[in-house]
Amino acid sequence: MKRIVSTALLLQSALLPGLLGQGSGGESAAAKLSEVVVDVLWPDQQLVNGVQYVNRYQGCLGHPYFGETRLQPGSITLSGRIYEGLKLNYDLVTQDLELEYSGRFGMTNRIIVVNDFVEEFTLGSYQFRKMVLGDTVERYYQVISAPGFTCYIHWYKKLIPLADNINYLNECTDADQIFWLDREGRIDGFHNRKSYLSIFPDTSRKAIRKMMSRLQFRMNSATPEELVRMLEETAQIIREGGSG
Repeated sequence: MKRIVSTALLLQSALLPGLLGQGSGGESAAAKLSEVVVDVLWPDQQLVNGVQYVNRYQGCLGHPYFGETRLQPGSITLSGRIYEGLKLNYDLVTQDLELEYSGRFGMTNRIIVVNDFVEEFTLGSYQFRKMVLGDTVERYYQVISAPGFTCYIHWYKKLIPLADNINYLNECTDADQIFWLDREGRIDGFHNRKSYLSIFPDTSRKAIRKMMSRLQFRMNSATPEELVRMLEETAQIIREGGSG
């Protein structure tokens, strides 16, 4: 923050005399100066409008993020506008997006993006969308599509205090999920293999169960790629009338 203020003061010293010499022109010199300083330091106020990042996980066992701890390439859709080429992290404990950006003078900063304006985002090849499914709570859902199906997954972690651990104060739990399956407009929730099988007709369940066993598929530990394969094979079984 001190570097930003110092840079702003330098810009003010360098630019203000010239702006004052240009006259008002319908705008005050101060307003012009503000526009110049903002454009140099923060090229897009809508994107970098957020809360300053503070590491609240020092002394924590595990990590709160989706996938890995390092920043991942991604994009954010804010109020209908897509921002690409970003460095992001998705905190599954707080459900916040962390954005690291560089100003035009090479200054690096990390902020927590204001969730109210986020519609969608990507992390690597993974797509997430803000949705309301099954209740009135708006959440981020990973979107995984396969022919005939779309699966929505809400990922979350919890921060648990560790009272008797001399090395760590807290622990981030393993990621847990909430699943929804959209089959051409019919949306059903599930949380394990049994509830997933209950979505489908009796004529298809045996073949789907056999397929999941063959793939050694585990619902709560499956990767996105494993989920896509399982959904694709489920769709094929349904198309073939339950055979498999």
